[in-house]
Amino acid sequence: MGISPKTIAVAIAVAWIGFIGAGFTVLERYTADAGAFGTPAGAWPVTTTLPALEAAPRLIVFAHPHCPCTRASIRELERLMRHAQPYVTADVLFIQPDDSSWADSDLWRMAEAIPGVRLTADPGGQESQKFGIMTSGHASLYAADGTLQFSGGITPARGHEGDSRGKAAILDYLRQEARAVTDASAVFGCSLRKPERAASRGL
Repeated sequence: MGISPKTIAVAIAVAWIGFIGAGFTVLERYTADAGAFGTPAGAWPVTTTLPALEAAPRLIVFAHPHCPCTRASIRELERLMRHAQPYVTADVLFIQPDDSSWADSDLWRMAEAIPGVRLTADPGGQESQKFGIMTSGHASLYAADGTLQFSGGITPARGHEGDSRGKAAILDYLRQEARAVTDASAVFGCSLRKPERAASRGL
């Protein structure tokens, strides 16, 4: 006795639902998968070639020019700067692999369009290493005296925009001129140390 078409249809439907459910599970795990936090420098590195600290706090965002997850971080930086610009100077430090053309990317142009933000290429990731940063999208906020006040991500998940503990902590510090309640948060982005992984993600 053969299997009825109805039974086959039900089996296909159940398998398809299971496939979709598994896909959503993988996607949720990916978006919640934080990058390596590194060991952020607790004080402004004396060997950095970045411009010297001034009277205002300095926000540094470290980025890989081909990391798709960092697109959300750049957009959140733009939103943050709308409120923070009077109180902070900001830099986006783009790691620059041997191929110098990598500095010319959509992310570079997005960051370049943000008022009050200065862009710097980081050949070979030398500067990011001085600051102890390992993941694209990592933001570090230093007070005018060079002490680290916040270090971490400014997005709620990998590739997702929206309110986050990191962005709120930065704004709290800048507005209240006091140490943020949250002085660290998870970073969602590609590795700065292995740029080939970022390139293989489709940018």
